Amino acid sequence: MSRDPLRMDLIELIELEPSIWDLASDEYRMVDRKKNAWSRVLKGMESRGHCCTMGELRSLWRNMKDVRRKRRTTTTGP
Repeated sequence: MSRDPLRMDLIELIELEPSIWDLASDEYRMVDRKKNAWSRVLKGMESRGHCCTMGELRSLWRNMKDVRRKRRTTTTGP
């Protein structure tokens, strides 16, 4: 697992926002709640000294999820 501070901070902040990651959460399907959650994540990242845009954060999160999914699929097989 990467020890990149940007990625680690992003994971920590997203863990606090189930509307972003928890498919079972009612808020996951609420677009306005999800936008607000991403705004809080962005502010949290900025307060931790990271300079990035919302698009960059969302793209990084998507990439991290994709890599994890591919690794899990590769190791467990079809």
